[in-house]
Amino acid sequence: SRARAAMPFDLPDKTLAKRPPSAAASWGKALNYRDFQDKTLRIFQYGARGIAYYLLQSDPNHVLGTKLFNLYKGLSLSRKAFRSFRSLADLLTAATKARTIAEKPVAGVLGTLQWVLLSVHIFWDNMFFLTHPIVAVIDRPDSPWFNNDATNQHQKNWRAMSDTTGLVLAYRSWSSAGRAVATAQAAHRQAEDSPGALAAAAAEQSAAAVSAAKDKKREAWWSMLKLLADVATYFPQCAWMTWTRWSNKHGYHDGYIGVAGVVAAVCSCRSEWIKMN
Repeated sequence: SRARAAMPFDLPDKTLAKRPPSAAASWGKALNYRDFQDKTLRIFQYGARGIAYYLLQSDPNHVLGTKLFNLYKGLSLSRKAFRSFRSLADLLTAATKARTIAEKPVAGVLGTLQWVLLSVHIFWDNMFFLTHPIVAVIDRPDSPWFNNDATNQHQKNWRAMSDTTGLVLAYRSWSSAGRAVATAQAAHRQAEDSPGALAAAAAEQSAAAVSAAKDKKREAWWSMLKLLADVATYFPQCAWMTWTRWSNKHGYHDGYIGVAGVVAAVCSCRSEWIKMN
């Protein structure tokens, strides 16, 4: 299909028709779109982090490994500047989700919680940038809360909580979409077996419903994959994971984090590509 031919983006037909990845104009638009730029830089950031880990493991003085490690650090810091004060936007999204609680209690609560947690993460992410020795707008190395290492740990903790909440919500959405596909397929089979002059029209309509349900399930799968990769990126870096083997302080090293970060970034690039007007 057209969507499969567009891998790795696996884009919906509507997006493929409007902005195909094979067109130079599409990339011209994408590379001038801030959120797509940010997610592209995340691919390079985590790719450099993972490769640098393996190169420096083999040789602590590896020239390319050192350069890639510095690239990872530089991209990490510069990307944080792009997210200045984004907590306000995330809180507005949380408020929008909160208005759906009466209609969809579980999804509404989880969605609200996810975005509130993300807004706190962004706050500490901003604090990490402002307390970094290169920037040092806030210079309080003796503060238990606002020294640079502490702000870095805070932002990781809150991001892990947000992503874990989002993953639960994404799994629920994917499961619901799967049930909707099964229901639509059953209705389509029934329409195909129905006699009468209207059977063909009913079968065509039900086939379209099956296609739409599959599209929703596919988008839910991509969302779930992105959040699963985010959890694999941030959760091992949480303070409360330091006593386990699934911690970057022990067995879960930067090579794994690099792979997970790249997967999440590729999923995010796909999402941003779809959002482009």
